[in-house]
Amino acid sequence: MRATLHQLKVFQQVADSLNYSAAANKLGLTQPAVSIQIKQLEDNLGLSLFEKIGKKNFLTAAGHELNHFCTDIFSRIDHMDMKLRNKHETTSRY
Repeated sequence: MRATLHQLKVFQQVADSLNYSAAANKLGLTQPAVSIQIKQLEDNLGLSLFEKIGKKNFLTAAGHELNHFCTDIFSRIDHMDMKLRNKHETTSRY
């Protein structure tokens, strides 16, 4: 699997809003850029992450699973940043 952190961040925004345009606005991207990132991620995974029914988007089972992983991944990255920042502040005092 090849997924970039950027693709996962874009995916998570779309998963949260279930709207490509809203996710694009929140990320400061265009809607086509968001669509391309999601398409590339789905192609790399070989899975559909969203299903469109009428005008509404829904997460597939794989999309729900990936969203849980994204929550964990980004939580761990935030935790890592906090730990490293604390280490830097501690060592900078001496």
